[in-house]
Amino acid sequence: MQYIKHSFELFFHESHHPPKSTMYSPPLEYLFPAPSLPPSQLAPAHFPGVSPKSTAALQRVLKDNHAKWHIFFNEMRFHNHAAHRAVASWALGADAGAIQKGYELDCHYEKPAFESPGAIRSDNFYEHLGDDKYYNAYMQFLTQFIKEKGVAAALEEFVFSRKANVGPSANIPTEKQPQILSRFFAGLLHPMIHAGYGVEFGLPGMVVEGIAQTVVHNPTPGLLTLLGLFEDEPGVGHDTGASLASSFSAAMSGLGSPFGKVLPQSTSSSNAPVADSGPHALTILSRVLSDPKFASPGSAAIDEDRILYAALENHAKDVAAYANMWVVDPTRLANVEGELDRKIEELAWAICVLYGVAGWTDMKLGGKDGEDARFNADFFFMHLVTSSIFLPSLCAILSPTSQACLLKSYLMSALIWAVARGRPRLDVKGFVAATQDVVAIPGLPASLKSKSESASVTGVDEESKIWSRILDEARVHQDEHLTKTIRALAGWAAVFGTRKAREALKGGDTAGTEVDLQSIISSTELPGSQYLDGGFFFRAAILILGRMGWDLEKGDQKEREAEGREGRGAAFERDGAFWDFKGFYDQDGQATKTDGTKG
Repeated sequence: MQYIKHSFELFFHESHHPPKSTMYSPPLEYLFPAPSLPPSQLAPAHFPGVSPKSTAALQRVLKDNHAKWHIFFNEMRFHNHAAHRAVASWALGADAGAIQKGYELDCHYEKPAFESPGAIRSDNFYEHLGDDKYYNAYMQFLTQFIKEKGVAAALEEFVFSRKANVGPSANIPTEKQPQILSRFFAGLLHPMIHAGYGVEFGLPGMVVEGIAQTVVHNPTPGLLTLLGLFEDEPGVGHDTGASLASSFSAAMSGLGSPFGKVLPQSTSSSNAPVADSGPHALTILSRVLSDPKFASPGSAAIDEDRILYAALENHAKDVAAYANMWVVDPTRLANVEGELDRKIEELAWAICVLYGVAGWTDMKLGGKDGEDARFNADFFFMHLVTSSIFLPSLCAILSPTSQACLLKSYLMSALIWAVARGRPRLDVKGFVAATQDVVAIPGLPASLKSKSESASVTGVDEESKIWSRILDEARVHQDEHLTKTIRALAGWAAVFGTRKAREALKGGDTAGTEVDLQSIISSTELPGSQYLDGGFFFRAAILILGRMGWDLEKGDQKEREAEGREGRGAAFERDGAFWDFKGFYDQDGQATKTDGTKG
């Protein structure tokens, strides 16, 4: 996209003069302890390789990043990802050297932190929303708040409360409402991602940064206003404010941790479909992608600088109507065993299928171009994948009402991005048929097409060995988004890898049966979804690495590091040498339905 390239050009070729800095002294030891285990069993496990040395390196990086750099690294408000790469690499088992090298690559383009023009207090918290000059002041305020009342209370009060979204009184015009939850999903979901890391890994400092980043973003007009999330309803409270913060604080202070859980954790042992759960998220996605109302005007008519805003201006009402078909009831989340985990799993499948199958289908449709046909690693859908992995941890410390707001808002964000990117076709059956023979997946390196004894049947090494190689690549890959994407896919594969298809393709694995409801994919309206199984995440990971490059195949560590040091600007100048921006727009002005017909 031209505006992205242009902004990088400006950043790398013009001097950068932030205001002179006189920083506050944050309590770094409190903000960045050794990471803890995640609060949800659906969150990814930490991989072997985590050690005292790698943990010390991670803490050094996080403390330095917190004190030294701003959350945006240029005037276009591109995000500081340094902490994301560091934590994701650590969790995948990267050693201390790899964590430090990744951080050094990121430091080439970061923007120095600076003192805010004034302090943030409880009585002026909403007066400087959207102003990134107050990022440091918001961090200082939130640090003290979290030390006193805890992480859950901060999220409830400053992100999910009615006051934080529609304001302290009734009848405030929409354009003057705080809309903090909308800001949480702004900037390609980076505020949610950042806070999600903090919650998942027990790092108060990243929650501080994540909420501060949230409030200095601008809201996305129309994104959530039609979902009715903060309407007063009998028995559903949204005024979480001071009383909720106080109750959360009291509960957690007794547990001795800012991340102490005060809500019962949903379990995945009983996550079979149940009555009254409503349509599956994949069904909602399929309906949106098949609706001719959302037809793209074609790539020639797309204004790349405002694809999301155009989609919201034209389609927010209709997309919100689809999002509201998805039943997320706080009462059910609180009282029906496994309901929360089922809803999170639905979103995981919807997001990863949107990314993986859309990218593969686009490659198949472009197959006549020979070498030009490649997996469409969409930059925007990728952020849906990397953010999805934080839903379990965030939900684990939120009230049921806030869980419902988070999940419904997340689906709305995914659906509007699907429309904004051109309603991609999802040939699920074709994807499964083409990738069930792993050796045929485009991009699998020759070194993994082994002639070893274990490969005598499949033609490739056994999946566990390929997964090990995929994770090796992710730990040290020059592109930090690749590291995060693989961690997300590996995480979902670990918890949903047992899922069997409802119907087996010829040559595929055996289908599940209705007797074993816990192990089969739920029934959905998405054509071909009956063929999906838990191996999907593995095959998607191979496709993405095939597109982004298996760095360890290059063999020359110095060459890889030199490529990484070229920085983000060079990556974007290569126009797709990394992630794709072309979208899924048809030249005839219409998107393609999921069943292959024109919409």
